[in-house]
Amino acid sequence: MNDTQLAVERLRVLEETVEYYSHPLRRAVDGDGQCRYITPDGGRCAIGRLVDEGTARILEDVEGDGLGYGVCVPRIFSKLPAHVKALGKDFLRQLQSLHDDGIYWMPFGLTCCGEEKVKRIKSDVEHGRYPV
Repeated sequence: MNDTQLAVERLRVLEETVEYYSHPLRRAVDGDGQCRYITPDGGRCAIGRLVDEGTARILEDVEGDGLGYGVCVPRIFSKLPAHVKALGKDFLRQLQSLHDDGIYWMPFGLTCCGEEKVKRIKSDVEHGRYPV
Protein backbone atom coordinates (compact mmCIF):
# COMPACT_ATOMS: atom_id res chain seq x y z
CA MET A 1 0.00 0.00 0.00
CA ASN A 2 1.48 3.35 -0.98
CA ASP A 3 1.21 6.52 1.14
CA THR A 4 -1.89 7.79 -0.66
CA GLN A 5 -3.69 4.48 -0.33
CA LEU A 6 -2.74 4.28 3.33
CA ALA A 7 -4.10 7.77 3.98
CA VAL A 8 -7.36 6.91 2.21
CA GLU A 9 -7.69 3.71 4.26
CA ARG A 10 -7.00 5.51 7.53
CA LEU A 11 -9.64 8.14 6.73
CA ARG A 12 -12.13 5.41 5.77
CA VAL A 13 -11.53 3.58 9.05
CA LEU A 14 -11.87 6.81 11.03
CA GLU A 15 -15.12 7.85 9.31
CA GLU A 16 -16.60 4.37 9.65
CA THR A 17 -15.67 4.30 13.35
CA VAL A 18 -17.35 7.63 14.00
CA GLU A 19 -20.47 6.55 12.09
CA TYR A 20 -20.69 3.24 13.95
CA TYR A 21 -20.29 4.70 17.45
CA SER A 22 -22.67 7.59 16.71
CA HIS A 23 -25.50 5.16 17.45
CA PRO A 24 -26.42 4.66 21.11
CA LEU A 25 -25.00 1.82 23.16
CA ARG A 26 -22.41 0.68 20.62
CA ARG A 27 -19.28 1.61 22.53
CA ALA A 28 -17.72 -1.54 23.99
CA VAL A 29 -17.63 -0.80 27.70
CA ASP A 30 -18.09 -3.03 30.72
CA GLY A 31 -20.23 -2.32 33.79
CA ASP A 32 -17.48 -0.14 35.24
CA GLY A 33 -17.28 2.00 32.12
CA GLN A 34 -13.96 0.44 31.07
CA CYS A 35 -13.51 -0.11 27.36
CA ARG A 36 -13.06 -3.67 26.12
CA TYR A 37 -11.73 -5.10 22.86
CA ILE A 38 -14.79 -7.38 23.02
CA THR A 39 -17.56 -7.49 25.59
CA PRO A 40 -19.37 -10.61 26.82
CA ASP A 41 -22.32 -9.73 24.56
CA GLY A 42 -20.05 -9.37 21.50
CA GLY A 43 -19.67 -5.60 21.37
CA ARG A 44 -16.25 -4.45 20.18
CA CYS A 45 -14.09 -1.39 20.55
CA ALA A 46 -12.65 0.50 17.59
CA ILE A 47 -9.65 -1.84 17.38
CA GLY A 48 -11.71 -4.96 18.14
CA ARG A 49 -13.95 -4.17 15.18
CA LEU A 50 -10.94 -4.25 12.82
CA VAL A 51 -10.18 -7.91 13.62
CA ASP A 52 -12.12 -11.16 13.67
CA GLU A 53 -13.87 -12.31 16.85
CA GLY A 54 -11.14 -14.78 17.79
CA THR A 55 -8.44 -12.14 17.58
CA ALA A 56 -10.60 -9.69 19.56
CA ARG A 57 -10.90 -12.30 22.32
CA ILE A 58 -7.12 -12.86 22.30
CA LEU A 59 -6.56 -9.09 22.57
CA GLU A 60 -9.01 -8.94 25.47
CA ASP A 61 -7.22 -11.79 27.24
CA VAL A 62 -3.81 -10.17 26.74
CA GLU A 63 -5.06 -6.76 27.85
CA GLY A 64 -6.86 -8.27 30.82
CA ASP A 65 -3.68 -9.64 32.35
CA GLY A 66 -3.01 -6.27 33.98
CA LEU A 67 0.47 -5.82 32.52
CA GLY A 68 -0.16 -2.76 30.40
CA TYR A 69 -2.60 -0.80 28.30
CA GLY A 70 -3.12 0.02 24.71
CA VAL A 71 -2.83 -1.19 21.19
CA CYS A 72 0.77 0.09 20.94
CA VAL A 73 2.01 -2.26 23.67
CA PRO A 74 4.11 -4.83 21.79
CA ARG A 75 2.28 -7.84 23.24
CA ILE A 76 -1.01 -6.43 21.89
CA PHE A 77 0.27 -4.99 18.60
CA SER A 78 1.99 -8.29 17.76
CA LYS A 79 -1.39 -10.07 17.83
CA LEU A 80 -2.92 -7.82 15.17
CA PRO A 81 -3.29 -9.03 11.57
CA ALA A 82 -1.01 -7.43 8.98
CA HIS A 83 -3.77 -5.29 7.41
CA VAL A 84 -4.44 -3.66 10.80
CA LYS A 85 -0.74 -3.26 11.68
CA ALA A 86 -0.32 -1.47 8.33
CA LEU A 87 -2.44 1.41 9.69
CA GLY A 88 0.41 2.16 12.09
CA LYS A 89 0.72 2.23 15.86
CA ASP A 90 0.21 5.96 16.24
CA PHE A 91 -2.96 6.03 14.15
CA LEU A 92 -4.37 2.98 15.93
CA ARG A 93 -3.63 4.52 19.32
CA GLN A 94 -5.51 7.68 18.35
CA LEU A 95 -8.43 5.60 17.08
CA GLN A 96 -8.43 3.63 20.34
CA SER A 97 -8.31 6.86 22.34
CA LEU A 98 -11.26 8.26 20.38
CA HIS A 99 -13.34 5.19 21.24
CA ASP A 100 -12.20 4.78 24.83
CA ASP A 101 -12.54 8.29 26.22
CA GLY A 102 -16.13 9.10 27.16
CA ILE A 103 -15.43 12.84 26.82
CA TYR A 104 -15.63 12.39 23.05
CA TRP A 105 -19.12 10.86 22.93
CA MET A 106 -22.74 11.73 23.57
CA PRO A 107 -25.46 9.09 23.22
CA PHE A 108 -25.99 10.00 19.55
CA GLY A 109 -22.56 11.03 18.32
CA LEU A 110 -19.50 13.10 18.99
CA THR A 111 -19.23 15.87 21.55
CA CYS A 112 -17.49 19.12 20.59
CA CYS A 113 -14.28 17.63 22.03
CA GLY A 114 -14.85 14.53 19.92
CA GLU A 115 -15.33 16.59 16.79
CA GLU A 116 -12.05 18.38 17.51
CA LYS A 117 -10.27 15.06 18.11
CA VAL A 118 -11.53 13.73 14.76
CA LYS A 119 -10.39 16.93 13.00
CA ARG A 120 -6.91 16.54 14.52
CA ILE A 121 -6.67 12.90 13.47
CA LYS A 122 -7.81 13.76 9.92
CA SER A 123 -5.31 16.60 9.71
CA ASP A 124 -2.53 14.33 10.92
CA VAL A 125 -3.48 11.72 8.31
CA GLU A 126 -3.69 14.29 5.52
CA HIS A 127 -0.30 15.77 6.46
CA GLY A 128 1.44 12.42 6.79
CA ARG A 129 2.10 12.75 10.52
CA TYR A 130 1.55 9.07 11.29
CA PRO A 131 4.69 7.09 10.53
CA VAL A 132 4.30 3.60 9.13
